[in-house]
Amino acid sequence: MKVACVNIKSRTGELVPISALIVPTIATPLRNAVKLNTTQLPYLSGLPLAHPITQDDSFKISLLIGTDYYWDLVEDHIRRNGPTAMSSKLGYFLSGPLPTEHSLITHTNAFHVAAHHSTNCDFKQFWELESTGTTSTLDTNTDKTFLIECSNTYVSRQSDGSYCAKLPWKPHHPHCQPTMTSIRRGRGPLAQTPELLQAYNNIIMDQLKRGFIEKVPTITDNPNTTHYILHHCIKKNSITTPIQIVYDCSCQQSCHHPSLNDCLLTRPHFLNDLYSILLRFRSDNYATSTDIEKAFLHATLHETDRDYTWFFWLKDVVDPKGQFEVYRFKRVLFGAVSSLYATLYYHLQQNNTPVSCDILDNLYVDNALSGSSETEIIHYYNSARMLLSDACFNLRAWVTNSPQLRAITQQERTSDTATPSNTLAIFWDPVSDHLNLASKGPSTTGTLLTTKRELLQESSKVFDPLGIATPVTIQAKLLIQKIWMKQIERDSPLDQI
Repeated sequence: MKVACVNIKSRTGELVPISALIVPTIATPLRNAVKLNTTQLPYLSGLPLAHPITQDDSFKISLLIGTDYYWDLVEDHIRRNGPTAMSSKLGYFLSGPLPTEHSLITHTNAFHVAAHHSTNCDFKQFWELESTGTTSTLDTNTDKTFLIECSNTYVSRQSDGSYCAKLPWKPHHPHCQPTMTSIRRGRGPLAQTPELLQAYNNIIMDQLKRGFIEKVPTITDNPNTTHYILHHCIKKNSITTPIQIVYDCSCQQSCHHPSLNDCLLTRPHFLNDLYSILLRFRSDNYATSTDIEKAFLHATLHETDRDYTWFFWLKDVVDPKGQFEVYRFKRVLFGAVSSLYATLYYHLQQNNTPVSCDILDNLYVDNALSGSSETEIIHYYNSARMLLSDACFNLRAWVTNSPQLRAITQQERTSDTATPSNTLAIFWDPVSDHLNLASKGPSTTGTLLTTKRELLQESSKVFDPLGIATPVTIQAKLLIQKIWMKQIERDSPLDQI
């Protein structure tokens, strides 16, 4: 696709430069709705219009100006009394309803143009992908102020020390509609995998037993007070959690109906900077890693919001084509954008100690990392467990390179038995104190990579937020850069480069 620099000449002779994409056809001819009778309206009389008025039935578009240049052309003066006239450097733009001779007959013209200059855009996105998930989303004072206000408004302490949280509804939010398609999705691939289905059922029954969910006492059909959530599972490389159930609170019944997340306040996402966490984690001789057990299920969901978290599950797991039962959450669920961060933030802020500040700075989702001397790391272990157990959170799967702390965690059965341990997508062997990068094996063993797509797939398998393997991975990036500049298609064979 070719790019040209075009100068638009205004009514005063000023030249407005714009960068334009050249396409064969912008749109099909549009019906000319602005006729001479429109210009005869009193408040439009004598106005120099940007589009010339003709009696032609249709006209072709030769230049389409997008919103990136629109505000360089428009001016402040506006006239309204039917069609709206807005002044610009090219003349007055008309928009809005037009007078017609037959009021019952309406005409609609709609067109859409999508142009994408792929070479630079895709190339930029490829390099920006390196920072995905490694930069903080909680950098500004505005975000922190919002988080404090959210904590004070939606979070309350219960008699046992745990927390109760309300869903942070948007002001004047629309009603989220029941997502009945969850019934159809519930009968998907699970029915073909009995082992997976049983593991799925075990998790739900465990959540029911532990009071995280409950059967809906009374089924109602009021779409304004109920909402069904879709769910599915993903496999994990973990001994403690082989599969994880994901609740899709962003699913819409249709494009005209909002999801649950659409109705909730979303800002911010409260992620600390992964790069900084990992650097601090390895800045001392001794380090430790832990995660909060079922973190998103230890904050109670307020009674008034529970009917918006209904979901279906099988009445009899042996019969995957049988009837469903309806459950709802009693605890804050992971899939909602509100999640539990306001609760954790509130609790750690209320207990302003060096350990709480350390956790607050080094918490990533539900994983907490820390590094210090061996004496201090044992103190951190005891203090952190006591601090979070006070809010009914349990720190488990402790990993450390400290022999003393490792012995304590093994004796108290709080240690992670996996070796090496998955520490924020970096594999750590605490005994040898070696870090290993997470990377999947090649898709085509013993076969040369012959296309740009294959080269991209293989080079993207190495997750290296600290840049440890850069001397090796940079070679693949340079090769990809060279291929991209030659504008080779993704599936075209790679010849001599």
